[in-house]
Amino acid sequence: MKKKRLFLIPLCLLLLAAAWFLLRSRIPQRWYTADELGIPQLQSPLDADGDGVDDWTDMVLGARAYIGTHPHYKSKYYAGGYPDDGLGVCTDVIWQSFRAAGYSLKDLVDRDIADHPACYPNIETPDGNIDFRRVSNLDTFFRRHAQVLTCELDDPAQWQPGDIVIFGDRDHIGICSDRRNRQGIPFLIHHGNPIDEAVERNDMGKYVITGHFRWMGLDGIRFFIKNAAFPSQTAKFILQFPAHCGIIFQHSAQGRTFGRCRKVGRGEEAPGGNKLKIKGEMKPWLTRTSYP
Repeated sequence: MKKKRLFLIPLCLLLLAAAWFLLRSRIPQRWYTADELGIPQLQSPLDADGDGVDDWTDMVLGARAYIGTHPHYKSKYYAGGYPDDGLGVCTDVIWQSFRAAGYSLKDLVDRDIADHPACYPNIETPDGNIDFRRVSNLDTFFRRHAQVLTCELDDPAQWQPGDIVIFGDRDHIGICSDRRNRQGIPFLIHHGNPIDEAVERNDMGKYVITGHFRWMGLDGIRFFIKNAAFPSQTAKFILQFPAHCGIIFQHSAQGRTFGRCRKVGRGEEAPGGNKLKIKGEMKPWLTRTSYP
């Protein structure tokens, strides 16, 4: 009898540990807004779907709405590419967030693979049904077409809602929330495993961060002038953006293009990007004149 009791003690402890592991992702966590913590929160100058909500906010809302459907974690291959049976993996959070902002991440990735196969050496035969749902391919795509940012968490202001984060040896991917922990680090919206399932939690520090990206639009960034009047003075700006970018200044009301940019050398602060020198007739106040 004594031996049986001794055996039951570690068994009970094991069951309690398992119960805690299963329930911990369901326990609400205290979160804070950027305003509460005194952290500047950026908004994208882009609104790809024209819904009056900027891209980065749309991406966060889209990711949150998707995990709200409670998809079960399971990796499967789908004809057509998109899961249709309530199952999903980490990459599904990302394309869902892009769809909410007005982008087809599948089409963007498929096109980039077709146009630049040498940039994707791990792909022997392109497969549009699965390529956009592989973390390794998204890592390559974002390094080519997004702003590449720090992987260090020492400055919370460098981490903004809608930022894409890759972990480990391209093992996992998630998106930054507009909710933050007490230290100012964003919660992570992600779908990591079949136990935790899809969550929005204070999980950023659980994994080794190896990629941090900010989506700036594929075909160029448009800065919208707040005031309708065009000043006579000429202004110059030096900004960091992805190498493909062709920035266009556009009048918000008339849609008239009045300034373009030229590349002046490779940027040092944005790996994979170019430093762009912009010269044009514009009002000095823009929606954003720089990004972290």
